Amino acid sequence: MRSRNAAFRALLLVAGACIAFHCVDVPATGPSQDQFDFRATVRYIYLARGIDTVAYFLHADTTKATTTSTRSTGTVTIHDTVRTTSRTRVYLRYTIDRANPVTLSVDGAAMGTLAYGSATSYFNSAAGNRAVTLRSTGVHIDTLTAIDRDSVHHVQYDTIATSKHSTDDYTVSSHVSRLNLVSPLSGAVPLEANITADSTSPTSVFTTNTKFTICITAPLLAPTRINGQLLHYGWASSVQVYERESFNTTGIAIPDSCGIRFFNGATNGSAAGKKIRIRAVAPDTGSYTKDTLAFAASTPYKRFHSGSFTISVFKLGSNVAVDSLVNVGMITGRRYTVAVIDKDSTYTLRTYEDE
Repeated sequence: MRSRNAAFRALLLVAGACIAFHCVDVPATGPSQDQFDFRATVRYIYLARGIDTVAYFLHADTTKATTTSTRSTGTVTIHDTVRTTSRTRVYLRYTIDRANPVTLSVDGAAMGTLAYGSATSYFNSAAGNRAVTLRSTGVHIDTLTAIDRDSVHHVQYDTIATSKHSTDDYTVSSHVSRLNLVSPLSGAVPLEANITADSTSPTSVFTTNTKFTICITAPLLAPTRINGQLLHYGWASSVQVYERESFNTTGIAIPDSCGIRFFNGATNGSAAGKKIRIRAVAPDTGSYTKDTLAFAASTPYKRFHSGSFTISVFKLGSNVAVDSLVNVGMITGRRYTVAVIDKDSTYTLRTYEDE
């Protein structure tokens, strides 16, 4: 009986200590919550094609010069002081074939090599502004020198007979582009180009606690031109399509169902878009038609009963399929992306598993 009382008193002391020091139940195993914060899960699909000319910025120089001239027109002496500022930018120009494999890196860390139409695995990445870089090969064709000049004129007029003075100030601006042709270099010259969400910024924004795919496509914006010379700074564009806006969101959890979405990454055919249709092989188990899917656009996930499907892509307004995938199996609880991609002079369909 005495030993029982001692054990009971010991238990009361432990409980009292926990109350006094606010004891909490800490799991012995499992990662802490902060390991899930401030990161994104990202995959890359390479869909950029075509031959292009890109300009690789080399250096810029600024020079200033002042000249003074004097001339007489009988009764008036004219003093013209010209201050000229020249801003010179030099670019190396290359031709590249986007169909060649590219090396992908994020913040300088190599992520792998992508052939056309291929996809990486999903990577855990820190959220925030990330520099996504593609490296390919190109042939050096010439050097472009672009010169902008601003000449500020200060003109003084002296009237000899009356000793009167008057002045006039004005600015003259001009632009000159000069190509220095060179013989193509032997072998391939490394070429580096950054991709971003808007084709102009040097970084892409990775939102925390999300899962998404970056589809690398042909440029979304018109190329930059300086006095008729083509200058591409972002020869590929990136389009972010989200699998999950938050990891707290459940997936396709309804029994016997799967999720399917569509992405148009093809530049061949009509610029206005493509028509997509999906039908389940089993009768009365689901169908969906998207009459117009614009370039670089994605649909939300559509829920279907899992099973086999026939998926077709059409020209706008047509019922004759350009390409079809027959008896494509979709598994319960999985998500899929069906992409329209270029193939030779036309386009085709390709599926990617998202979950």
